[in-house]
Amino acid sequence: MEYKEGKLENVQLNIIEPPRFFEKLLVDKPGEDAPRISERICGVCPVAHHLAAVKAIEDAWNVKPPEPAVLLRKLLYAGQFIQSHALHLSVFALPDYFLRLQEKNLIGLYKRDPKLVKVAIALQEYGANLKEAIGGRAIHPVAAIPGGMSKPLTVATKRRLLKNYEEIFKNTIKLADIYFEIFSKRETFVKGFPPTKTFYLAITRNGNFETYDGPVKVVNSNGEVEFEFQPEEYLSYIAEKTVKHSYVKYPFLKKFGYPNGLYRVGPLARFNVAETISTPKAREYWLKLQETFGKPIHHPLIYNLARVVELIHAVELSKELLLNDKITSGRIRREATPKEGSGVGIVEAPRGTLIHHYVTDKDGIITRANLIVATCQNVPTIEYGIRVMAEELKPAILRGKTKEAQWKFEVLVRAYDPCISCATHLVEIRVK
Repeated sequence: MEYKEGKLENVQLNIIEPPRFFEKLLVDKPGEDAPRISERICGVCPVAHHLAAVKAIEDAWNVKPPEPAVLLRKLLYAGQFIQSHALHLSVFALPDYFLRLQEKNLIGLYKRDPKLVKVAIALQEYGANLKEAIGGRAIHPVAAIPGGMSKPLTVATKRRLLKNYEEIFKNTIKLADIYFEIFSKRETFVKGFPPTKTFYLAITRNGNFETYDGPVKVVNSNGEVEFEFQPEEYLSYIAEKTVKHSYVKYPFLKKFGYPNGLYRVGPLARFNVAETISTPKAREYWLKLQETFGKPIHHPLIYNLARVVELIHAVELSKELLLNDKITSGRIRREATPKEGSGVGIVEAPRGTLIHHYVTDKDGIITRANLIVATCQNVPTIEYGIRVMAEELKPAILRGKTKEAQWKFEVLVRAYDPCISCATHLVEIRVK
């Protein structure tokens, strides 16, 4: 942020990590390798890339996995959501609310409440155990292959994973109650972060919250449906532009252009797009969130409350899937024959909608790849939110009171849980 002669001159959200060229790396590789290559994009949410990639290849080769395989993938994905959301809610977000300008990190939080930190770690461990049991590895799984899964789930493993479920569920609700209490007592604090009215984009199925599969729906800032489209139609609705100050492309809705077509993805978008959520306890907290803040919600800090609801849902869903007899019965793979085709796979990653698009030749070799990742879609709105807040905080900043302002900017960015979470502890303010 740059202020010059009392005016806000410039705001830039600089994503300066060099390009990694995954889209180019995937070209000339066999389609069946895409799920194992693309997941290296991220060590925090590799399952999202793993599943989006395998779905895209299956779409290109016209093969559908059997039901037990889909159930296994959903269980693997529940583990991903549990681990990722528990990590963000404990390591990145809670220190902001409890410690503010003090030692705002996990060590500081542990000094304040060691039991709470242990609860959060136990939740992350449960998610990691699910990922390892289903995916073969807790990080960068190998189980999803075109046509299904490579590894079945045994009854013994089911029992082991269910063994401590009640304790995990109790800890999840404990963490959820802490968050809802924080936000109920600090309504003024929440509203101190300006709301950003945008479009919201997420997949949904018959109005229900969904993470694995479904059409994409877009609602406007009034909560009205603008349009709904199938994954393979995404290029007709979403465009991207480059900016000089960042390696991240800025996506927007084609119909409205840039910047009018800015939209958000992730937990808040999924809450605003979907009408309800399937599991009972998550639905209870979903309604509680709606009763407290209305719908649609535009305040960026509410991303964390929506994230809490999703954490409850993922934990409940893991039990539902583990108790489903179909998950250990029947075939888990159909033969997938490499061929010429174009396929799109869309999932809801913990941080938002993730799009993988591959084109293969007659031998199943990838000739073109296009990826639109979750964080990229939120960056333009994060930057806009920083600009609005920079104007509001200008008097204090120009008086030299920058410490509180820096903290607020960091909290705003971290609320979105971008894949640059670890790097958002640095805010530079220049006054000329």
